[in-house]
Amino acid sequence: LTKRILTNSAFAFGVSQYAAATPAMQIRFASLKKIKQRIVASKNIKQITTAMKNVASAKMKQAEVEAKASTNYVMGLNTFLNSLPKEELEKKAGKHIYLTITSDRGLCGAINSTLVRLVLGELKKSPTSPSGEPRTLVILGGKGKDQLTRTHSKVTRVVFDEVQKKNVTFAQACALTDEILGQDFDTLSIFYTKFINTGNLLPSTLDMYSPKKVEEFSSSLNDYEVEPDSEEVMQALYTFYFASNLYHCITTTIASEQASRMIAMDGASRNAKEMIQKLTLLFNRTRQAIITRQLIEITSAAESLK
Repeated sequence: LTKRILTNSAFAFGVSQYAAATPAMQIRFASLKKIKQRIVASKNIKQITTAMKNVASAKMKQAEVEAKASTNYVMGLNTFLNSLPKEELEKKAGKHIYLTITSDRGLCGAINSTLVRLVLGELKKSPTSPSGEPRTLVILGGKGKDQLTRTHSKVTRVVFDEVQKKNVTFAQACALTDEILGQDFDTLSIFYTKFINTGNLLPSTLDMYSPKKVEEFSSSLNDYEVEPDSEEVMQALYTFYFASNLYHCITTTIASEQASRMIAMDGASRNAKEMIQKLTLLFNRTRQAIITRQLIEITSAAESLK
């Protein structure tokens, strides 16, 4: 009975000490609660990034198939049109356009910023064409628009946004071709991200020309019997060739975007997992410290009553 009274008295004394040190204890419990909230937030982030990684992986496989299939559109004309005297075309070139193809959405690593840096480097190196005409921009993709129009809005001609919201078809590429070829230019460089494999995404350029400039070399069709005339056929062939290349550049950029997003979300998931482990360890240590301090205070109170 005497022992029970002493124990109860010690407990009451410990409670009184705890009440006296309430502000300090509240800080510790608040810290513990904050750590627990961060653990929950990290788990939610890990769940989201894992889901985004899986979605990007599935979309990447589909985009890779479409990118490889799109090469069939250009292989047939490559042999013929690559034989054009490009040096003569470049000498006569006046107005030049940089067509930049980026993604519409972010959270896909550094592929957009890398491509934009490449475009900005070219603009800085040669802001005008050999004839003195300023080089201008045509932007396809929301991320490219956000970065390039911030500093080069004066030289931006056209912006195509939300084109990649759904799967891009060849018909859409043809419609974009009509809009782009409606611009007044002589030569054009397409900046895009080439999909080689999941770990190799290469910023690339492709030089194209105005169909009107190519029309000058319609004499190369004299060996063939064409109707209505060689100039019109040459212009139509190159327009189709332009649309085919544009479609391929868009599809391979989409595949690169999904591959880069998959890699980025995989890294984010691993970082979130590591953060959860560290926070869990910190939570356990903090909780153990609080429990240990309470036991010390109770034990000290019991010892003081002896």
